[in-house]
Amino acid sequence: MDFDTVAKKIVSDSICSAVCVDNAFEEPYTPTEDPEKDSFKIPKELYKSFKTQNCILDIYKYVDLNDWENKKENILRNKDLLILDWELTDGDPPYKDALEILLEAVRTESLPFVYIYTQEIDLNKVVLNIRAYFSGISSEDLRRKYESLCDKLEELPEVEDPNKLLRGMNETCKEILIHTDKSKEIRKEIFEYLQRELEIDLEESGKFYKQLCNIGQEVFITNTHDDLFKFLGIFLNPSQLREKPVSDIDIHPVKDEEYAFLIHNTIVKISTKKLSAMEGIKSDVVSPEEVYSDLSRTIWKRPSNFLALLGLEMRNLYRDRSSIIGQDLNEIDELAFFKHQKSFEDTDEQERFYEFLKNIWKEELSSFLLDQSPALFSVLDEYKNRNNIDDGLEKLQKKPENFIDDFSKLNYYYSVLRFDWKNPRKIRFGDIFSITFEKNGDLEEVYSYLLCITSHCDCIRPQKVEDYLNFVGGKKLKLKKGLKIGDSGCISYIKANEEVVCIEWRKIPFTIHIAPNGNDISKPIKCVFSGRDITLDYLATQKENYTQRIANAAFSYASRVGIELVGLETEEE
Repeated sequence: MDFDTVAKKIVSDSICSAVCVDNAFEEPYTPTEDPEKDSFKIPKELYKSFKTQNCILDIYKYVDLNDWENKKENILRNKDLLILDWELTDGDPPYKDALEILLEAVRTESLPFVYIYTQEIDLNKVVLNIRAYFSGISSEDLRRKYESLCDKLEELPEVEDPNKLLRGMNETCKEILIHTDKSKEIRKEIFEYLQRELEIDLEESGKFYKQLCNIGQEVFITNTHDDLFKFLGIFLNPSQLREKPVSDIDIHPVKDEEYAFLIHNTIVKISTKKLSAMEGIKSDVVSPEEVYSDLSRTIWKRPSNFLALLGLEMRNLYRDRSSIIGQDLNEIDELAFFKHQKSFEDTDEQERFYEFLKNIWKEELSSFLLDQSPALFSVLDEYKNRNNIDDGLEKLQKKPENFIDDFSKLNYYYSVLRFDWKNPRKIRFGDIFSITFEKNGDLEEVYSYLLCITSHCDCIRPQKVEDYLNFVGGKKLKLKKGLKIGDSGCISYIKANEEVVCIEWRKIPFTIHIAPNGNDISKPIKCVFSGRDITLDYLATQKENYTQRIANAAFSYASRVGIELVGLETEEE
C-alpha cells in the first residue's frame, strides 16, 4: 500500500461513532405519523448511509443552548466525529449557538474531527466568525483598543482621518485572517494602499507601515504585525465575538487545504451543504463518503502530519485491543477473586489492590505492541521522500536553535502523562508540584518545584513511613541549556500556561511530612519545608522510567561515603 491509501484507511477506521447536530432533523426511527416528512426521512437515510461505512450515527435535534448544556456530555461522549449545522437557529446571527457547540467540541479531548456544513456560499464569512470567536478579545475591549489606536494615529502629521484610513484596509485585514499563508502578498497590498491614501512614495509608505505597526502592536499587545492586522480585520468586518473571550484555543490553518483548520488539536473542516448526490437524500445534506474524503485529504495534506496520523492509528489499535480486557475472567469463579480482594481489605490496603488491578489491565491492553506494528511504519520511507525530510534534517543541523520549542514539546510528550486528574487522590511517585513559600520576604528560594520520588507502595500507604514522603527540588532551566544536557542530567519537561518549562533537579533527596487530611493533589497542599510554611500545587505526573532515573541518582547521592588515603603526587615519567 502507498501512503495515501494507508492514510485514508487510518481516518476511516478512526471514525466509528458520529453525531449530527441539526435543528431541522428528528432522531431516526422516532414514532411519527408522517414518515415521508423531510425532518424524518433525511436523517433516517443519513443514518443508513453512515452505517454502511461501519459508523454509528446519532442525530441530535437542536432546540436551544439550555437543552444542549443538559445533554452535551452524553451527546459528545465516545464520539469520533461531530457533524455540525452552522445555522442552528433563526436568530441574528443564526450561527451564534453553533460557535458555542464548536467550542465545547474542540475542548473534548476524545473528539478528533468536526465537520461543519453550511448554507452560506461565501465560506470566508464562516472562517471570519470562527477566527473572531476564538480571538481571545471581547467586543468592548476591541472597540476601546481601536479607538486608542485612532487617537495615537491622529497625532501623526500624515494622518487626517485615522478611522477612514484604517477602514479602507478592512478587506485586506480580513484576508490576513482567512489566508494566513499569504501575509507577504497582503503586506504589499497594504504598502500600495498607504501610498495611494497618504499620497506618498513607496519608500515613505514602508516607513509609515512600520510606524503604524509599532503603535498598533503596543496598543493591541501583539507579537507580530499579522496579529495586529487580524484584530483590525475582526473589528472592521461584521463578526461574532464571545461575551467571555476564549484565550486558550489556538487555530492553525491546514496548508494547501481550503477551509480546514487545526483548532486545539481537533481537525475542523468547513463545507457547503450543496454537495451530496446520494440517492434518497436531498442535495443539501452531507454524505459519509464526502466527510471521509474531505477529512482524509485534510489530514494527509497537512504539513508534518506523520505524528498526527500515527496518533490516530495507535488510537485505533488500542480501541480494537480494548475488547479483550477481562476476556478470560468469565471462566474463573468470582470467589477466588474476592478471596484475593479480602486479603487486602483485611489489612486496610484496598487502594493498593485497585492499583494492582489497573496495572494488570494496562499491561494487557498494551501487550499487542509486542507483535503488531502500525501500518504507517510500512510507508515511512515514502512519506520521508515525499516531504523531503532528509533536506529538512540538513537545515535543522545548520540551525538547531530554530527547533528548540519543538524539541522541548517532544520531550514533554515523551516523559509526562497528559492526563487531567479531576478526582481527589494522594501524592504519587512522579508527581511534580510548584512550591510557594509563605512569608518569604526577599530571600531567594532554593527550589521552585518539587518531584515526589517516594516508592509506589509508600505513596499508597503513607502511614507506613509516618506520612514522610521523599522529594527532590528543582528550578527552572532555559530550554536550550536543558536540551544540551539531554538525557545525561536530571531534568524534566512540563507545561505551564501552555508553555513548555524545563526543570533541573538537584540530586539531594529530603522528606516532607504530608498530613493525612491534606494529602490530596486536587487542592493546594499545606506543609512545612526546612522550618517554613509552604504550599504545593500539583502540575503534572512524570512517567515512571523518567522519575525512577532521577530517584536512583538522588538516593545514590545519599549513600555516598567519603574516605581518605595517602597518595603520591603525579610526576612526569
